[in-house]
Amino acid sequence: MKSIIVKEDSGLAWMRLLLVFILCALGFIGMWSVVMILPSIETEFQISRSSVTIPYVLTMFGFGIGNIIVGKFSDKYGINKPIIFGFTILIFLYFVSVLSPNFYILSIIQFGLGFSSAVFFGPMMNDISYFFNKNRGLAVSITASAQHFAGAIWPFFLTFLLSEQKWREAHILIAFVCITTVPILCFVVFKINYDKKSLTNNFDKLNNKVRIPFSDNSFQRLLMIASIGCCVGMSTPQVHIIPLCIDQGLSIITGGKILSIMLFCAVLSRIIFGYISDIIGPLKTLLIGSTLQMITLILFIPFNTLTGLYVVSILFGLSQGGIVPSYALIVKKYLPNKDAAERIGLIIFFTIIGLTLIRRDGSIADMKASDFKFSYRNSNIPDDAIITNVLLRKELDDPSRIEMKMTRALDVRNLSQPTKDLSCGSTFRNPLGRSSLEDRFDSDHSLKAWKLIDDAGLRGTKIGGAMVSKKHTNFLINTGKATAKDLEGR
Repeated sequence: MKSIIVKEDSGLAWMRLLLVFILCALGFIGMWSVVMILPSIETEFQISRSSVTIPYVLTMFGFGIGNIIVGKFSDKYGINKPIIFGFTILIFLYFVSVLSPNFYILSIIQFGLGFSSAVFFGPMMNDISYFFNKNRGLAVSITASAQHFAGAIWPFFLTFLLSEQKWREAHILIAFVCITTVPILCFVVFKINYDKKSLTNNFDKLNNKVRIPFSDNSFQRLLMIASIGCCVGMSTPQVHIIPLCIDQGLSIITGGKILSIMLFCAVLSRIIFGYISDIIGPLKTLLIGSTLQMITLILFIPFNTLTGLYVVSILFGLSQGGIVPSYALIVKKYLPNKDAAERIGLIIFFTIIGLTLIRRDGSIADMKASDFKFSYRNSNIPDDAIITNVLLRKELDDPSRIEMKMTRALDVRNLSQPTKDLSCGSTFRNPLGRSSLEDRFDSDHSLKAWKLIDDAGLRGTKIGGAMVSKKHTNFLINTGKATAKDLEGR
């Protein structure tokens, strides 16, 4: 394919930046869809709140590993082949994920999605930097902001599916969107390139003018350590805002909206900080962003109402967006350019370590059916508890088979119970005692109440308008004018 050679900061360079931004936004869908599907897979696979974060952790870990490996590959061969590889694997894994038979297979697939998404972060930031000189900080930050842009827009499109636990359908939708848009975008992006031989701004010559009191590798290690510290706090709002909203009695849709607003503000923040970086430099920009993030993170503690969560999430998004792009710009300014993508990938990997350090330990407000230990007319629900929300999950089956089972159950019920009479259902609880089926003492309530009533000769007995059913003696029926006094026998 014949390329169009463009000059730095030219109109075609900005066009390429726009197309790259769209590609990255598509490539990062899986990074945020996994956050959205956590409540769904928790319910479907009956996983604890602490364990359900494993898919996210593996996604981010795969993302970190991918930045290193793909970064090294792109340093040697360019960015075009990694883009093709990334999207091919992404689309394949989205389709495969819908067949996940269990939680662990899905977690492994999410690792692959994270690995493939890495193409669109560190390596892409390094590549776009070659197209800009004067506006390099802004261009790199715009590219990086695609990650948050994906998180800002996709929850709005996915919540209508995920609110109904349709995470598989959501992944199919993502795959089809990529299939229909990516080939066209890639064709245009691959046509626009820079001239490596006549590049007006030689990075290595520029970098030699910038003196630092560290060796290259020592400075690299300092950046890695700093990236962990900066990104530990970033995980709490981004990863856990939806579970936090659910714990506060809010819906998954509300949590998705708050996350979207937070990440949209992060998009604006990255662009603003990129512009600032071109003026004051990436090191000062990093310090400003890290300080503001620390302050806004603390504000989540007192401001835990709906309005408070909206306000603090906006402030947090506006404060933290410039941190990660600053690391890429620091590498481009202070370290050799020949292996810049790999170095950026290493730093991104350590930011991911920071993002996966914090785990939730669950909440008493969010319980599975197994937690209630349901038994015959009993459970361990606390006496002072109020159930405000119940999520029911249907089993997938053939509709005709379901209809047949329902019909059979209704036929059996109509045959054995007085369904045509006025009653409030089965009245008496099966007591502990001697089993009606075997000559033994039961501790599991298998002694039948109807049998005791029948043995006492009470079948058909009337008190006023109330009568013990002749069809099933555990039913008290209203023959027409029964009163509460009649039913209570007083």
